Amino acid sequence: VQDQSAMELRCQDGCVLGGAWVLDIGSKGRFTSSTMAYKSVANFSNPAARGYLMVVAGGPWSLQDCQLWSEYSAAVLACEAAEIEFKSCLLSGTGDLERRCKCGVSAMDEARIRLHECTIQHGTTGVRMCSMSAASLVRCNILKCTLGLALGDSGTAIMDKCMLSENDVGNLVAFKDSQKSILKMQDCTLGPVLLGGTPQTEGVTDQDGFPEGQWASEDRPGQIEQHHTEFPPRAKAMDWRNISDLMESVVQTSWKSAEKVVLNATESLEQQLQDAQEHRKLLSDFLQSMQHMNQTHPAGSTGESVRP
Repeated sequence: VQDQSAMELRCQDGCVLGGAWVLDIGSKGRFTSSTMAYKSVANFSNPAARGYLMVVAGGPWSLQDCQLWSEYSAAVLACEAAEIEFKSCLLSGTGDLERRCKCGVSAMDEARIRLHECTIQHGTTGVRMCSMSAASLVRCNILKCTLGLALGDSGTAIMDKCMLSENDVGNLVAFKDSQKSILKMQDCTLGPVLLGGTPQTEGVTDQDGFPEGQWASEDRPGQIEQHHTEFPPRAKAMDWRNISDLMESVVQTSWKSAEKVVLNATESLEQQLQDAQEHRKLLSDFLQSMQHMNQTHPAGSTGESVRP
């Protein structure tokens, strides 16, 4: 959607919009009840070329009751003077590991984002704010990502009644350039972290009032305010022993699969060898039969001999 253009789009049930969207500087519009899907063409070993489902540089833009499914690429990049609002939307990867999206929402420059009652899930990072960008999140969930909320380089996040839980390495992370970043949390819930950090000890918090393991980094934003934040116990978190057992199970399963492949290949080769031996025996019997015919009917007695 180009400069000075406006668009309003509403999709019927079952309609899926494929491909990438670029909402340029000076554009504006609204998406309602739309489902979008995008899969990066980049190889998993080339993360720099992962791409984006939606790049927003203009505004105001509004998305309501929409679903954005992004495999390996990022769902939304807000840049330049972007202004975008999400209401009751889902921003998600299509599964775990390489099927995760690069990021649910990534903002830079002076982009402004508002998310209300949205769910961000299955991303390498759920929400990432940096380079003077700012986001307001109300009643949102950030779940099942590698990292929940990331702040760096003067990024700001203001969260009200949000939940961050079941993220692998940490619900929160700050980059080394985050001294001017701002994090404000009101009535939020920070649930268990699956893999990262250390086991939560009852009553033990860090200098900012967060239990151990919530932050995936030693760095912190320059300004942190958190009021009435709840921290459920980590009873459901996986410890390293369980992870080791899980990886051992994966390895054993992989070996069994490999052994099965080798066994099937061996059986196939043995069958091919057996078939070749049978063919060789048939050929030998045929040659012997021809030699016997030549001996029984020598050349010149009953005509020309038959030669193989």
